[in-house]
Amino acid sequence: MNTDIEDMPLSALFSAGKETFEKLDQGSATQEELRSGAECLRRCKDAINRLGLFSRNEDKDDIATGDIKYMLVPFYLATILSNIKASERKIVLMGATSEFKSFLSACEDSDILTGAAREAFHRDGPIDANTRRMQKISAFKRNKEINARLEALRIAEGKDAIGEGEDVGAVEYSEEDREMFFLQIESAIIKSLEDMDMIKTELQVLAARPERTDGDEDEPTGPTPEQQMELRSLVLPRNVVFSSGRPSPDIGVGGCRSLKPLHTEILKTCKPWEISISWMSC
Repeated sequence: MNTDIEDMPLSALFSAGKETFEKLDQGSATQEELRSGAECLRRCKDAINRLGLFSRNEDKDDIATGDIKYMLVPFYLATILSNIKASERKIVLMGATSEFKSFLSACEDSDILTGAAREAFHRDGPIDANTRRMQKISAFKRNKEINARLEALRIAEGKDAIGEGEDVGAVEYSEEDREMFFLQIESAIIKSLEDMDMIKTELQVLAARPERTDGDEDEPTGPTPEQQMELRSLVLPRNVVFSSGRPSPDIGVGGCRSLKPLHTEILKTCKPWEISISWMSC
């Protein structure tokens, strides 16, 4: 184990993990960086548990402003894990799902996860395509509002980040800082629910693959026809990110339906596990 990581304080572990998450979001993180970032976040999570920063008996009003950002640790970890390439892909995806659920459960315990997001988190059965489409559009619009508000707060505060490298309790925060943290968490909730749906679909694809023999090639078998139809029926807003590097159509949600045939043709050339959807602001 890297002794540098072992000796890092909580704030440094968090900053290193968040930096990896941001590089991943920008498409510039290597697999080695993802693994290192995941290890930093695991140790960060352990340190948070040892310090007892959060309690199931606290709601969001009881959480110290300087501690709020640490609620994002399992979200960052889950996102990084879901993008790590491994021979045991199923195990990696299950680990990512576990971290997403940990994040959402903590948000629920703190009364941050409420309303439609809470219902979506606890929904067991399938929903019809039209309802799913409307939920995605609603989530996209809300995330766009969040990003606009975050940008306005950052301009007003004259900074891009809040206390990223500071130890717990070492910074005096404003009400605007507190609002920014909770907006970031709300955005992460939206992305967590979307990513969990994508992981569920990928796990279904993996489950449909036949058992490999020693003579099989490494190329994975594609999805079943039913899974292909489900993937191709997605309404894709602009800022769709294809990990294979294909550019996304520059179009908003309102114009997605008119380009659905184009999206279908793009999807035909991509494997389901190469596709992720970014709901960041246009």
